[in-house]
Amino acid sequence: MLAHGYRILRIALLWGVIAWLGWRIVNGRDALATLELDLQPLPVLAAFLSAVLAYQLLFLGWISLLRRTGLHRDVPAGTYARIWWFSYLYRYVPGKFLLLVERARRGAAAGIPYAVGA
Repeated sequence: MLAHGYRILRIALLWGVIAWLGWRIVNGRDALATLELDLQPLPVLAAFLSAVLAYQLLFLGWISLLRRTGLHRDVPAGTYARIWWFSYLYRYVPGKFLLLVERARRGAAAGIPYAVGA
């Protein structure tokens, strides 16, 4: 019962945050329209580093999912990194077709079934 309540709370919080962000965007659209591009080196570098960190956290989340589902194998970490990053770079192909194909193909080499890898 506690897990069900926790799930409901998480969903309610998620929708609350989405609604709050939407409200802030709608109410601040005039201020957003007046923003100008300001390419100062330090903020640009900080944004780039935070994006790299965010992508690494996505990779760690994927590894965590593999461990939780029992699909993680004892292979070198570089194997999983190649699976993730090659497939992630392929996401820019229209339809994301190669993202699915490459993650499934490379994942199979690490013992991840095709359907799960895709």
